[in-house]
Amino acid sequence: MNGQLKALIVLMGLPSSGKSTIAKQLSKALKDEYGIVNIVIGTDEIRKLVPSQIEQFDPNLEPFIKDLTLNIIKFCLKNDFLIINDDMNYYKSMRHELKQIAEENQAHFILIHIQIPLEIALEWNQNRGLPIPQEVIQTVYERFDKPGDYNWDVPLLTIQSNDIAPELAKDEILLKVLQIINSPYQPILIQQPSKPGIHEKIDKITRTIIAEFAQTTKDPSLLKKLSQFRKDYLKALKIDKIASENIETDFSQKLQLFLKQIRRAR
Repeated sequence: MNGQLKALIVLMGLPSSGKSTIAKQLSKALKDEYGIVNIVIGTDEIRKLVPSQIEQFDPNLEPFIKDLTLNIIKFCLKNDFLIINDDMNYYKSMRHELKQIAEENQAHFILIHIQIPLEIALEWNQNRGLPIPQEVIQTVYERFDKPGDYNWDVPLLTIQSNDIAPELAKDEILLKVLQIINSPYQPILIQQPSKPGIHEKIDKITRTIIAEFAQTTKDPSLLKKLSQFRKDYLKALKIDKIASENIETDFSQKLQLFLKQIRRAR
């Protein structure tokens, strides 16, 4: 394969938004029409390799599932395959990790946002027989980090999947993707190289703390409040006023105060 065709196409979007259908059609068109060997990979496919995860979902296995998925992507890129990552990728830190993998392997990083209103995603999931719990879709929607804060996180294309047939969506994506993968690879330039690293670190720290706490509660309303609290904290945070190594303590303390306020209100 021509090395300049090496690329990581990252899909992002809610469950039941049509990502997998579009990914399969895009993969087939790349191979059948242009002879580009490619692989569609995502955590859902990896879970199928672990029978216990199909029978009964175990969150403790998810770090392993994620690492295995990323390692497969790395291996395929090193061997000059074009990869279509069919995953939700709703956290900015997830997308950033994939960007880094692409850069390490000198592969084009292409982000495609498959967008859909929450109510339509829930309706489509209902019509498919609820393969995904409705509350999972609701939670992902509430926690979804909108793209665009950094130039690397701006999607090449946003597809409104409830307004366009998968075949036409595939054609739109294909047209833009071919323009990129047929051009020489160029590293993604960050306009402000120091700040993204700091923000990504803080994003990951605060997200990890919230995720650990979320494992102890199944209250959807509380999870929604925690997600909003984290977003408000990041918006109000003055990077130049606090050292990054103090973020974990600062955020944890303020989170505990926030939880106490909620308990008192009840």
